[in-house]
Amino acid sequence: MIAMTAGIRPRDELARDAGLAVASGRGGIAVDDALRTTDPAIYAIGECASHKGVVYGLVAPGFRMAETLAAIFAGRPSRFRGYTPAVRLRFAGIEVWSLGDHAPPGTRVRWRGNGSHRQITLWGRRVIAAVAVGPWEEIGFAQNSIRHGYPLSPEQVHQFYRTGTFSRRTTRSPVSQWPESAIVCNCLEITQGALSSARAEGCSSVEALAARTGASTICGSCRPLLAELIDDTSSAAASKGRAGLVLAAAVAVALVLAIAGGAPLPPATSVQKIVA
Repeated sequence: MIAMTAGIRPRDELARDAGLAVASGRGGIAVDDALRTTDPAIYAIGECASHKGVVYGLVAPGFRMAETLAAIFAGRPSRFRGYTPAVRLRFAGIEVWSLGDHAPPGTRVRWRGNGSHRQITLWGRRVIAAVAVGPWEEIGFAQNSIRHGYPLSPEQVHQFYRTGTFSRRTTRSPVSQWPESAIVCNCLEITQGALSSARAEGCSSVEALAARTGASTICGSCRPLLAELIDDTSSAAASKGRAGLVLAAAVAVALVLAIAGGAPLPPATSVQKIVA
């Protein structure tokens, strides 16, 4: 049996049945910048909501929506202006990054080498999107450039085309030397500045930083960066990651045995098409 899945589909059945407007095409409960539906007494956030035709399948924009709505309910002026995606995955020890919006046209500059693939999309001199497979020491720089619209010099573009790097440095700068605005935790958009402030206030372990700021509490991929920031490499998540992988493998084996010895599983209600 081969099972394949990609992306998300918003569950907007309740809204349709209630007569609320849903977005055409992909669907999703239509909301405005105040996250209000077509019924002014009803709001929607998260993966079921469609803001300006966009359904976000990520945790970070859901948190941003929640913060916006909390501010509105508290009587403070606030609007949701959209979200620039930043996704990091790690599978079998291989890092995969997708940053920014890849839909708009632009100039794409690619580099391949040493088992890695990197691509940036330029609009003029600004980086508007980037993808990477494999280690990339300057991913923080790329993300910061996309987030703040920093322009690249012609030398930096040429350097990237030739070597896959923006500078002649061969090693990544320590997290403690990153700009304060650089994002360390993508899920919650927690910056180096916020983490450094928490460390200065007495957070001397990864666990303390996580408890104070929330960093690494969603997917955990930034935990090694937190450990580096406090120079506590023994707290890195390698052992935790191995334990999680072993547990996942055990669960997978158990499921395979159960499926092999039992009745066929019915497809989920979200399955759109099955090809035998």
